[in-house]
Amino acid sequence: MSEDGILNYNVAANVVGAARRKGLIMNIKHCFLNNQETGRQGVSTWCNEQAIREIYLRPFEGALTKGRGLGIMTSYNRIGARYAATHEPLMMNVMRGEWGYKGLIIDDALTGSNTSNYSNGPAMLACGTDLFCLDGGRGSQLKQWVEQNDDLTILKHLQRANKNIMYAISRSWMGGIRISDDDIQESMNPWWKKTINGTVISSSVISVALFGIYVFFEVKSKFGPVEE
Repeated sequence: MSEDGILNYNVAANVVGAARRKGLIMNIKHCFLNNQETGRQGVSTWCNEQAIREIYLRPFEGALTKGRGLGIMTSYNRIGARYAATHEPLMMNVMRGEWGYKGLIIDDALTGSNTSNYSNGPAMLACGTDLFCLDGGRGSQLKQWVEQNDDLTILKHLQRANKNIMYAISRSWMGGIRISDDDIQESMNPWWKKTINGTVISSSVISVALFGIYVFFEVKSKFGPVEE
């Protein structure tokens, strides 16, 4: 939004917070230091920690803390010498630790394999990546990796990733929950849900009534009227 870290913090917090109050998940991108398009896959970006915390991480911090965001996307570039989607200090120590973030983390759309030096599936999982963007083959690759190597550590990371994804979905419109203006979770019950629920209940009542009538007449026809 701007080059000012504080302004970005507040803008991101308000935009994401407003979407969250409607039950939406916003995947904020790209986290972080993704400041060029040329050679952005593989480029190494360097910065000192003070500038990172005061400028470049501030909008993401606002989105995930004050805005209570549920989704964030990493970037293509390396942070220092480490691919952003395998950057454990950023994702596990800062996001999950300092910020207390519980939503999902998705990588940017970069296909690869579990033996790739850059986009390595097990390394991405171990460092906090929960979901792979537009990479339909990654799931079968990870399954094969676990089975071939009897890798229970990666299996544990897969369970954690699924928990994070389900946590985010369960607290979105799909899960029937949003955040109200006073920052308290409340249930959502839109008109279409009421219509579906009403239709199901009405159909069930009618079905039970018709079944009862059917049973009544079947019994009556079998035994006939009772003679005095």
